Amino acid sequence: MNARSSARCGTNDHRTTATSADGGTTFDAPFSPVPGLDTPPVSGSLLRLHAKELGAAQDRLLFSAPSRLGPHTLEDRRELAIRSSYDEGRSWRTVGTVVTPGRSGYSDLALVPGGAIGVLYETAGNIPHSDIAFTSFTEGQMDAAQSELRLPRTSDTGPGQYGNHAVVHGGAQLGTRNSGKSMTFDGQDDYLRLVSCSDSLRLGAGDFTLTAWFRHTATTGALPIVWGYGMGSGVQQFWLRAEPGSGTLRAAIDTGGAFADVRTTSSYNDGQWHHAVLKRQSGRLTLAVDGGQEFGAPAPAGDITPPAEFSVHIGARPDFPNQPAGVTELFRGGLDDIRIYGRGLTAQEAARVRGGALDVANEEERVRLGFSSVW
Repeated sequence: MNARSSARCGTNDHRTTATSADGGTTFDAPFSPVPGLDTPPVSGSLLRLHAKELGAAQDRLLFSAPSRLGPHTLEDRRELAIRSSYDEGRSWRTVGTVVTPGRSGYSDLALVPGGAIGVLYETAGNIPHSDIAFTSFTEGQMDAAQSELRLPRTSDTGPGQYGNHAVVHGGAQLGTRNSGKSMTFDGQDDYLRLVSCSDSLRLGAGDFTLTAWFRHTATTGALPIVWGYGMGSGVQQFWLRAEPGSGTLRAAIDTGGAFADVRTTSSYNDGQWHHAVLKRQSGRLTLAVDGGQEFGAPAPAGDITPPAEFSVHIGARPDFPNQPAGVTELFRGGLDDIRIYGRGLTAQEAARVRGGALDVANEEERVRLGFSSVW
């Protein structure tokens, strides 16, 4: 049995499995996570296509479900795909066949007359489950359309070992900053997401610090650097973005009942690397770049973290790829050494972070994305 896991947050493994030797009356061992089978929390389907014990040359088990990793049952139910196991479900290939790249929900596999593989599935334009669609294909057609489904990751290397690794979307590539590496974004479809929604990513009602290196040359639009949680008026969130159209670097928080923002007097679009420090500390929201002037505003009290599942986007607004026509809020340029702390850093600590120190407030460090490798 390969089942949906209802544990949305604190894990990237949303499938769980167990085996039974008596037709399901009992299970041989407790259910355990299925690593590497990227999917959101969703009901999927299994189809035993071939079995050696029935005379086939090989075992082949098919699995259908959305293949976009993430906790959100609306946003992450996308890219319905068929994946295969050749060892009766003990392991799964990361290549598979995309049935639809759009939103999709529950699905069911069946053999149809003539030996074709049929899949019935939920789909819609703006939610995963409004319409029911059916398609079928031969095994050969399915195999000819296979592609890699598992998206690469970039590791959280902070000492807390929270495992807040970022999923890489759109083919964002490693670049360079000084003698080290960074991440480059093309402004077309590149972005990263932290999708575990673990407790360490909940900034809550307390103080916090976000630091990031960035560089860009944009002269128009808005370029998100980090965007936590949701978006829209009255929605809990925090974000930092360059706004070259208005000539500012801007940051904001929203508790769901109150909003505050702060902005600098430049968007720093000179193509050089700059270091931003955003803090919520002692009732104020402040933003400083390169250790310079600290721009501030009163910060409302209250929890900025949604009560349910969430993602943290890097290089994109949370509504991508469904942004309204004419809106393209994606970062174009380079980002590096993104860190999140569960308290406000002192000016001296922020300066040490800008200098590359790795031993700053480690007990409060929630995320450290240094982009040294992609795996």
